[in-house]
Amino acid sequence: MSRPALEVADIFRDHGAAWRRANAGHVSLDQIKVMSAIERCHTAALGGHVARCEDCSHTVIAYNSCRNRHCPKCQGAAATEWLAAREADLLPVAYFHVVFTLPAAIADIAYQNKAVIYDILFTASAETMIAIAADPKHLGAQGRETGRFERGRGGVSDRTLVTISQRHPRGKADVTRTAHFGRE
Repeated sequence: MSRPALEVADIFRDHGAAWRRANAGHVSLDQIKVMSAIERCHTAALGGHVARCEDCSHTVIAYNSCRNRHCPKCQGAAATEWLAAREADLLPVAYFHVVFTLPAAIADIAYQNKAVIYDILFTASAETMIAIAADPKHLGAQGRETGRFERGRGGVSDRTLVTISQRHPRGKADVTRTAHFGRE
């Protein structure tokens, strides 16, 4: 695979220092570490190894990777494999990805009170989805057809609802619609 003409690392190396200076006080230490890792990835700064052909003495220097989970060079293949595995899990039906995001004003409260706020978020999200699914104007589902939202350890047991516990609390649902739900 050939190297693209321009990579994120090239932009970071050329403009990262000026950007960090211009945004001083607004960039977290973790963000600076990620930028630094990407800038140094596959360069002499991280070391490397030399491979030499015994027949023709052709030499190739291979620099080490940063292995940062945010690095597009290091995680590109892993991201592709992960996506393929998730696509294999999908049912062969149409579905909608629904996200419930709390207002920014609640984010700090949620960060300090995760269990309480996420319990409220799970409950409100599930009740909203069930109400919309049962509404004849939408799906018109009845009884068990409205779906199941069960909380389990680390999220939801049937993977229909998950949260992101960073500074942007959200509930997510993958909702399927099949022919026996309401209108065809």
